[in-house]
Amino acid sequence: MIRKIVEKDYEELKKLVYQVHELHYSNRPDIYIDGNPLPLEYFTEILNDATAFNYVYVENDKIYGLLMATKKSNRAIPISKQRTTYFIEDIVVDKNSRRKGIGKKLYYFLKEQAIKENIDAIELNVWAFNESAIKFYESLGMSVKNMKLEQTLNNDRIETKNIDLKITKKVGE
Repeated sequence: MIRKIVEKDYEELKKLVYQVHELHYSNRPDIYIDGNPLPLEYFTEILNDATAFNYVYVENDKIYGLLMATKKSNRAIPISKQRTTYFIEDIVVDKNSRRKGIGKKLYYFLKEQAIKENIDAIELNVWAFNESAIKFYESLGMSVKNMKLEQTLNNDRIETKNIDLKITKKVGE
């Protein structure tokens, strides 16, 4: 069953979100800090955010997946069209329940809503090191829109891995 998140979900969601945070922190400690990735204040804010689309996948009263997205509209400027998107902040599936279709169910639930609302696109950011997430999003029909590149300037920071840019071939095809 997919339902909206509620206040009583906090402790379970904190543990779930931490699973993804561990991956991010272990690969980019120059950006992420170790700690609670879902502070209560932030959780309370998203519960009350009118632009938020936050749902959980539940079986037998246990949360196995989380989808957090935000509806966004770009600023109208002379060189671009006005667009409204759902921006996925997180899709998290419990590490012991992956590859069972839960993430796909959450994504398609959002996509269905986006179509009903005449939303222009669904967007998200994914770290280059997160190859399993990239494959998952590609399997849903998503493709690269743009890339964010970096060159770290502080030698105390970790060196970023060279990424295999084969994925960029989709852009020009």
